[in-house]
Amino acid sequence: MAKISALPSWKLFISQLKNCSTVAESSSGRSKVWLIECCGQRQQFTVVWIQGIATQCSNDDNTIYLDDGTGRATVRCGTLPSQCDKLTTGQYGMVIGELLETDESPTIRAIKMQDLGTVPRASDLWKLELIDMNLAYLMHEGQQQLL
Repeated sequence: MAKISALPSWKLFISQLKNCSTVAESSSGRSKVWLIECCGQRQQFTVVWIQGIATQCSNDDNTIYLDDGTGRATVRCGTLPSQCDKLTTGQYGMVIGELLETDESPTIRAIKMQDLGTVPRASDLWKLELIDMNLAYLMHEGQQQLL
């Protein structure tokens, strides 16, 4: 399997992570392949990209709780590269990472994190980007079925 940081990331709302199921696990047992059904189509992925507000940060166990308005995810930050700064409580940011668990609070092992607080209207743009992405996917699939 490719290095986890080299894999493409799927941009998702946190609420969508709760509906994912495990498809496979790498031979090392370190990473999982997940399946999500979106717009009537199934897609496999390993790495996710989420954005939201850090509602709680714990330095003791390197955990951040991120809320995007649709749900709350637990982000494990213990393996972040040294050049990545961790988000602090109240900051709006993005997290790219490996989905570990899907439950009431999906758990992600962060491989990249960035504060987006200086980006005007980042939260609004993120929601619109995901909605647009889903609509474009639906339109593309509809055109493929007509061919």
